[in-house]
Amino acid sequence: LHPDFTYQLVQVDGQCLILAAELVESVMKRAGITEWTVLGSCKGADLELLRFKHPFMDFDVPAILGEHVTLDAGTGAVHTAPGHGPDDFVIGQKYGLEVANPVGPNGCYLTGTYPLLDGKFVFKA
Repeated sequence: LHPDFTYQLVQVDGQCLILAAELVESVMKRAGITEWTVLGSCKGADLELLRFKHPFMDFDVPAILGEHVTLDAGTGAVHTAPGHGPDDFVIGQKYGLEVANPVGPNGCYLTGTYPLLDGKFVFKA
């Protein structure tokens, strides 16, 4: 999350999402959602280190902050993989994240790293 952006807690069909306030309408339009409720808002800095359910995996992740997050597209949140890019590496160091590379030399996810992705080629995962 970007520390200075305003984020909204948005409820859709009984689920809650954290989205950059400026991107809520475009996210909902892209998802074909016509009804939602904004439950509250705050700056990204206020969410730092709160734990959230990972959108695809069965574990929680901390909200971490980075100046490289933009409002150009998406949700106002970015995935951070410290072993896969300079911005991610710097943020990972700041938060003490493991610099892991779950991808083997063949471009496929290593078995046992993320069960959902085991053995899948990165561009097909």
